[in-house]
Amino acid sequence: MHTSSAPHLPNVQLINWQPDADVFGEAAGILYSDRLLDLVVTPSNERYVWEVVDACDILASGIAGSLAEAKRAAEAAAWREVVKLA
Repeated sequence: MHTSSAPHLPNVQLINWQPDADVFGEAAGILYSDRLLDLVVTPSNERYVWEVVDACDILASGIAGSLAEAKRAAEAAAWREVVKLA
């Protein structure tokens, strides 16, 4: 798993998108302090369902028309959650 620090938030680690059989799609993560936000994208009937999950709690979710759009939406929602936690 590759991680990198976000330049403007030194306590944040980004975990890049990769295929994940557990979610039948792709997953990424944002580690902030002791919290891990899971970003998940799952294809469904020519659309993509995305979620941002903290442990078992879904913090944000939506549906997008493309994989790239779903990833961007999940990332934006996850960053909003990190800002709330900061």
